[in-house]
Parts: sequence; structure tokens; C-alpha cells
Amino acid sequence: MRCQWQSIRTFRFMCKEKPKYEDGWGMAVMNKHRIQRNANGRMAECTLNRPGYVAIKKDGDVFYGGSQMWYEKNGRFSHSDIIRSYGCGTIAAGDLFLYLALQDTGRQNRITRIAMKDGCSIMQEHYISYLECIDSQYTKTKRWIGVTGPKLASAINRYFRFAGIEYEASWAWSLTSSLMLERIEEMIKADIPVILSVGPNTPILWGDAGIPFYLPVNTENEGHVERGYVKSANSNIHGHYVIVTGVIPEPAAGRIILCISSWGRKYYMDYDEYRKYVAGPGGKWTSSLVYVRKKERIRDLSEGLEPGSC
Repeated sequence: MRCQWQSIRTFRFMCKEKPKYEDGWGMAVMNKHRIQRNANGRMAECTLNRPGYVAIKKDGDVFYGGSQMWYEKNGRFSHSDIIRSYGCGTIAAGDLFLYLALQDTGRQNRITRIAMKDGCSIMQEHYISYLECIDSQYTKTKRWIGVTGPKLASAINRYFRFAGIEYEASWAWSLTSSLMLERIEEMIKADIPVILSVGPNTPILWGDAGIPFYLPVNTENEGHVERGYVKSANSNIHGHYVIVTGVIPEPAAGRIILCISSWGRKYYMDYDEYRKYVAGPGGKWTSSLVYVRKKERIRDLSEGLEPGSC
């Protein structure tokens, strides 16, 4: 993953191919984030209502959302190679639209039905055709640039207008740790997947600092099964969009865990590690989220009518 910086409002955001690193262990200590508590005063876990998120079938496996790695390397300047190398924003937007359509038939349309030819069962080949439409009509992924946060929010708004979905999206500039967590919880509780960026190193364009993704591992301690996490092979992530599907507070371990979808798999992120990256090499302007919520006022839905056929 490589990212280049031009200015605060025109940063280049690219999502290179899935990297490979050695496994290892690692955790972080949580700060005192403001997070909703349940009736017992404990921090409450929250997840999207659909356990399988956007389930996509490929070669007998069921994936947790889409993956840019399904695109082939067909030459450096081919569209397939552009999506494979820089298409994480398009994947995130496409999965957001599909999730909303899966949860509410009123949000299904001719575009989502490209992927949902078999109803709620989404096949990988249909998903790829659907994603081609999303990219050509909305996200328009560019080589070297990918899709920047503000442009991603703009693309999502254009789709919402076409689909008649009374939501609006904006790129959340420079969120504090507490406010970001509140935004994530707000969206998850409203059953809206959260597009989160682990931005590029800023402003050191050649920097290679990143954060790890984790996989779950259960251990038995005195007859009790305890949940833990081990670093995945993807241990230095930067310049990449993910979808947050849940927030898991673990006060006893002193951490908050985010459940995420990336490359078609379920991973976990330590929120404090992420925020330390934001405060350090990542930067608040590029490491942030697309804030989606109900419109404050109903706008004319004839604005930005249906685009041309895919």
C-alpha cells in the first residue's frame, strides 16, 4: 500500500494488494473513551443486525463482504488491476449499498439486483458485475489515487439520491477519539455499516507505518473460555478502507475491539492502536470515517436522477 499527499483536502488514497507478514501477538491498553453503557453500568457491545454482514459465495466458501483480490492482474493499466490495487473504497461503498438492500427490500433497485440475482444469496460472479456498475457510475476508482474520503462520501450521496434512500453521507474531518467512537456506535446501532479509513502515512509519503489486524483465539483458564486475539498475517495496514460491523468493549482487558470486514474476511482491530496511528503517522484528516445518518431535511429526490445504464 502506497499513498501520496498533495494537500489537506486533496490527499491521494490508495489501497494496494493484501500484504503478507509474519504472525505474532500484540495488544494495546484502552483510554477512557465515552461509550454507551448497559443497565449494569458496563460498556455495551453493539453489532449490525445481520450476523453474516454481506455474505458472498465463491468456490464453496462464504465470504464476509467483498474483496478486491478477486480481480485479476491483467496488465498494469487494466481496469481489473486498478480495482485490485486501489479498489477498497469501491468495495466498501458497494458492500454498504448491498447491506442496506439486504435489510430492506424497499432499498433494492436495478443496480443491487445485479448482485442479488438469486435473492439474498450473492454469488461472486454477480457481485463482480455489480461492482463494475458501482465503480463506473459512482466511485470511479483512479490509478494512484483510488477514491479519497470526500469523493467517496460524494459518491455515496449520489447513490442515495438515485435509490431514494433518505440518508446523507459526509467525510468526518479531524474527529477526536471519543467522538469517532460515538459516531461508530451511532451508526452501528442504526444498522448502518461504517466505512473507516486507515489512512496513508501523512505527510511522510514514503512512510510504511501501519497497524495490525487480528484474528480471534479462545483460551481456557481455570475452566472458563476467554476470548483473545492473535495478529493476522496482515500486520502493517495503512492506506486502506475497511467496514466496521461491530464494537466489542473488553474493560477487563483494557481495550475496545472493532469487528471489521476486509478482503472478504472478518478481522478485528484494537481501537486504541488505531487512534495511536491517527495521532502519529496517520493523521486525522485521512484516517477517519464516512458519517452516514438520516437526512436532517428531505431534499428533492429528483436531484441527481438515475444514471445511465451499466
